[in-house]
Amino acid sequence: MPERLGSLADTDPAVAPRMLSGQWQDLLDPALRKRLEQQIGVPIDPDAIRELICEVGEGTVHRLWEPLADKQRPANGYGGKFSTPYCIAAAFVRGNVGLGDFTDAAVKDPAVRAVAAKVRYVVDPDNPYPNNFTGHIRAVLRDGSVIEERQPHMRGGAHEPLSPQDIADKFALCARHGGFAGLEFCFPMFSRIAGGVHLRQICAEYIYSVTADESENRRAHQE
Repeated sequence: MPERLGSLADTDPAVAPRMLSGQWQDLLDPALRKRLEQQIGVPIDPDAIRELICEVGEGTVHRLWEPLADKQRPANGYGGKFSTPYCIAAAFVRGNVGLGDFTDAAVKDPAVRAVAAKVRYVVDPDNPYPNNFTGHIRAVLRDGSVIEERQPHMRGGAHEPLSPQDIADKFALCARHGGFAGLEFCFPMFSRIAGGVHLRQICAEYIYSVTADESENRRAHQE
């Protein structure tokens, strides 16, 4: 396992804001919704939405958008992971999307399904996917007003790395979902990564410490 970590560290991986496919991180970023809400000056009431239209790259359609009727009403939690309409609706209704949103019960939430039914897409022939993950949402409200926002890149990638606090928050959220607690000792590592320390160096230090501990344990047993 340490050796595998070392090989992974040869790259410069992006750290996405949440445990989801990178293909829709940009659509689910709370910052995108916040900018939409800033345009009208109040939080968006999901019941006030007439439709949500997203301009997307053609390469995402077959996996995340079609068949649209099925994607708007995923049959189970696993299906929800591959449904952009569900994930966008969950973000609007619940404020964010995490691992707990992909249970069989969560995807059948009537409030979320009502919003998912309003989500559709149009293919943008100039979308740079897969070279860049962009985001776009146009919200048409029941009063006839239209608000629209674009996100030029995925937050957490090279253009906009996550802060140490963002990374720690994501780690804590995933740990709690897995039933783990008391893992705060890992938080300094996040600060080092966000501060520019290459993951390869961190993994090398980890491998060295593990190897040193194993050598010390062997000597202790031999004595």
